[in-house]
Amino acid sequence: MPDLSDVRAGFAERMNTLCDELGVVRGHGRNASLGRMFDVTPNAARKWLLGLAYPEMPLAVSMCDKARINLIWLLQGTPPMRGERIPESTLGLVNAIEELPTEQRNAVLEYARFQLQRTPDWFSPQALRRHLAAIDTVHAQPGPETRRQAQAAPEVAPQKRTGTGG
Repeated sequence: MPDLSDVRAGFAERMNTLCDELGVVRGHGRNASLGRMFDVTPNAARKWLLGLAYPEMPLAVSMCDKARINLIWLLQGTPPMRGERIPESTLGLVNAIEELPTEQRNAVLEYARFQLQRTPDWFSPQALRRHLAAIDTVHAQPGPETRRQAQAAPEVAPQKRTGTGG
């Protein structure tokens, strides 16, 4: 488990980078400027910039949207700082893969896993583990044939037991 002081220092550094991205001038007055920008007290902004506190989640989302950076990067430091939003076309590809017959879907997933493992420098170790786990999760799900069979199967009402009691 990471040292809490390292986690706080990392968050403070990323918050200062966020301020740089937003054009909030470093030095005296940064707390007040950031506070005005997001409608919080200068003291709240100071705590964020020192890594003593985190903003509420809706506010963190708003800050990241305004600075055009990734929320996960701000909160955890997981790269990249920008650009990991999933485009709609990618979601369409994911849906298409999920609808492939099981054997073909598994072949695509195995290939994706193979490519990710052979190019580990594309992602941080944490992101690579997350992507591989996502592949494994999809791989473990039933294929479309199984889902269709389950949907088409008639529900069988439980039979009443008849007994002779006694």
